[in-house]
Amino acid sequence: MKNLKYFPFERNRYFYGKFLSVDDFEAEQRYMNDKRRMLNRFLHGVGVVCGMQVVEVDDYTISLEAGMALDFSGREIVVASPFVKRLSTIDGFSKYSVVGEDRQDLYLCIAYDEYMDEPVHNITKANEEQEEEFNKYVEGYHLFVTSEMPEAEGEQMTIAYEETKTIYSGNGIKIRQKVPKYVRRNTEAEIEVFIEKTESVKHVTCSYRLKLTGLEQKGSDCITISFDENEFVLSNKYVIKSRVRAKTVANMNGVVEIVPDSFTLSIGEVSRKERVHESFKVRITDTELSETVLKNYYDCAMEDILQYPYGHAIYLARIHVIKAGDTYVIEEIENLPFRQCVWNHTLSAVMEAIRLRKTPVIEACSSEKQMDFAEKPVVVNGQEIQMKIGSTIIDLGIGGLVGQRFYSEEIVHGLGLGEVVITLGLAKGIQESNQVIYGSQGVFDDKICPNILMAAKVNMAKGSFVIGIKCLEQVEAKRLRVYWMAVKDKSVKADGVKNRHLEIRPDIFNMKVRESHYFEAVVGDEVLRYVKWSVKEADGGTIDANGCYTAPGQPGIYEIIAQSMEDGQLRAGAYVIVRESIS
Repeated sequence: MKNLKYFPFERNRYFYGKFLSVDDFEAEQRYMNDKRRMLNRFLHGVGVVCGMQVVEVDDYTISLEAGMALDFSGREIVVASPFVKRLSTIDGFSKYSVVGEDRQDLYLCIAYDEYMDEPVHNITKANEEQEEEFNKYVEGYHLFVTSEMPEAEGEQMTIAYEETKTIYSGNGIKIRQKVPKYVRRNTEAEIEVFIEKTESVKHVTCSYRLKLTGLEQKGSDCITISFDENEFVLSNKYVIKSRVRAKTVANMNGVVEIVPDSFTLSIGEVSRKERVHESFKVRITDTELSETVLKNYYDCAMEDILQYPYGHAIYLARIHVIKAGDTYVIEEIENLPFRQCVWNHTLSAVMEAIRLRKTPVIEACSSEKQMDFAEKPVVVNGQEIQMKIGSTIIDLGIGGLVGQRFYSEEIVHGLGLGEVVITLGLAKGIQESNQVIYGSQGVFDDKICPNILMAAKVNMAKGSFVIGIKCLEQVEAKRLRVYWMAVKDKSVKADGVKNRHLEIRPDIFNMKVRESHYFEAVVGDEVLRYVKWSVKEADGGTIDANGCYTAPGQPGIYEIIAQSMEDGQLRAGAYVIVRESIS
């Protein structure tokens, strides 16, 4: 199967008295295998079918969970049981363990493999020197790590309509550019540039020019891609997007080409010019993108699809490692970095049903949604105001009796301290609704909403409020959705609240399952008193109002969120690594 030659299909014709040799039995196996593998390759594709998650066990060890995948030639790769191994013992790791970088990305790959097993004596060689044969082939897999990306870069599900190439790699920096393969005439598209660097590389700037054919940006057929790390929030990964527009001429081949000798790169104080010359083909079409991709796929010859360079291995995870002396420490694991996965029919049907759903899924518990208009003040009668709107669900249990009261959780409106005006409206039903009543529900006779009283209790010292309702009649609904709008005069400010940065201490913490630890939310050297704590993951443990976090019984990485009640703009996250034990 190494040459991807599935056919011609030939099977044995049996008849009485036929002599069967080794070649005949091998042809029998080859006929069945080739047909199944061809169907796997053309109908299902390449990648993980289920399972195969890569989990960090400790700083040096990973676990590959049980699962199944299909490789580039349609062969099944099955991991029957979880596989635990130290990263340093996996094939290929020693090649990169001597690299002089503080931080490096390694890719864990899996490939189909088989070996012979069950040794037996060969009776045909009885008069010759004793030699063993093997009775069976065992199908398995080969795990290895590499620092190289797959030959065809990009996610498998987008590779049919986007092309990604590495335009520069070296000195701890990798720059990739993604260009769409098809653009409809007179419409816009995005060219994306991805810049990744190691932590040891300080202050990167780069720029280069793109020559456009069939595309333009504000009437120009030449654009400049420019990056300065000082203009971004400090990170190891950056994305730059440039919008271009397809010209009016359809059914032509456009080109996005890097102008030779235009690429400059600066690392710290050192500046250099690099000769980079890459080009991307773009088809200018007159049809919808989906129709174009579909037609192009079916116009391709079968041998073109088989030879498409997906590579011979499946990339299961990107593993960020940090050099520590003579060894490495695992910092983070990202599963399926290139989205090499297979969608079965059930999953496709579920995703299509979600896409066609007209209303969102109802939350399982009381929730809060919020929209921010604070960055663009609204002018009313010559006075600037800030405004935020949102909704929350109030749980009534089995329903509400006449005179019974119910209250929401404390809501941080995000406009800071001081006076705010809260307006409340009741929605028809629990889902997002296009019918909301503000004021007294009893005014309307068509019973759009139950007849209740609503009020908001504002805490100006904390920048929060609580919504309360009182039933004026028996309410059969178990939950009600209440919309709210918070308005504040922009001239009313809380001194010293703005232009501050919230941090959680510690920002990364290792702990055992079910262990507890206190976290602090600080601005500078000041510990905040009014903080709303939460855990992002539903099964990620609990945290109380004092910042005491209790880990769940399941190992994993969980995110703690802190939001200032004095200023909703102040928000931060911290990560907790929960393990069975800490050595």
